[in-house]
This record gives sequence, C-alpha cells and structure tokens, in this order.
Amino acid sequence: MYHIKILFLLILLTFNFNLSAQGELEYSEVVELNEVSKDVLYSRGLIWFAETFNDSRDVIEIKDREGGLIIGNVFFKYYAPKGLKYVDANGYIQYQVKVMFREGRTKIVLNSFTHRPKYEPYSLGILTKSENYPYTKVYKGFSDKWHQKIWENLKVGVPLHAEYLLSNFKEFMSKSTMDTKDW
Repeated sequence: MYHIKILFLLILLTFNFNLSAQGELEYSEVVELNEVSKDVLYSRGLIWFAETFNDSRDVIEIKDREGGLIIGNVFFKYYAPKGLKYVDANGYIQYQVKVMFREGRTKIVLNSFTHRPKYEPYSLGILTKSENYPYTKVYKGFSDKWHQKIWENLKVGVPLHAEYLLSNFKEFMSKSTMDTKDW
C-alpha cells in the first residue's frame, strides 16, 4: 500500500510539473488609485463582484477584509466551433478571480481556466500557454485534429473574456462608487 501511495504522489507531482512548465493561462491588472484607502477599495471590490456576477454569494469563496483579499470561483458559457462533431465540447469555462487590496491600489488576477463541457469526458482540462493541445487525448474517440480545433477555439475565447473582465474591473474601481452628492 505504501508503494501505491508513493507512485500516486509521483504521478501527481509529474502532472503538476508538466502543467507549470507549460505555463497556465493567467491575466492580471493593477489599478493605482492614490489616496483611496484599502477599506474603500475592498468595499468597491465587493460591489464589483455583486454587479458583475449573477449571484456573488455563490461566487465568492474567501472574503478577508483585514488581509485585503477576495477570491471567487466563476464561469462563463463556452460554445465550441460549429459542427455536429464539436457539440459535446459546449459547456463552461471555469476560472478563479482573485482581487487583492492595498492602500492606494488593487490587483485582479484571473487564472485556473478549465474547460467544463456538458459531458465531462470531453474536457480539455486546464488551459495553458501552449499553442498546441499539450495533454494526451482525453477521449480516444476523437482525433488529434478535434482536440486541436477545440484548443485553438478556447485560446481565442478566453483572452477576449479576460480582457473584457479586466477592463470592466479597472473602469469600475477607478470611478467613485461612494459619491453621495445626489442624496
């Protein structure tokens, strides 16, 4: 039993090493807001989560006001390329949103983008920076060409979504949500 545990651990470490060697997709943005306190930025961050995602209570996993951290696990709808052979790859892209706050600045990080299709056996896994599908075929019934076409489609859609979200975050955090002149 000991040898099985060691073997399992080695396989896990090898997978994690290969993933980090390929470079997991990650997008980030730092927003400088001089003279805005950490607490105000944290409150704006909570409001951004609430206004950006359908139900922030289901999305947010960690809220730490003192540590200046909000972490959420979110997803967006993914549509595979047109064609009957790709329909089973439709589903969601799940990813993590981490927002950190300091006096006068905030940082957002989007990472751990994972393909979550309608049928889990068709998942292409965690997206990396690799131009070509980096893993062994997940489902032997489909060709390398099928995997590569879905991979390339994912590599176009995810950056567009990430850029939109980063831009939205930067714009939201930069405007004052605490303006009380209209009261």
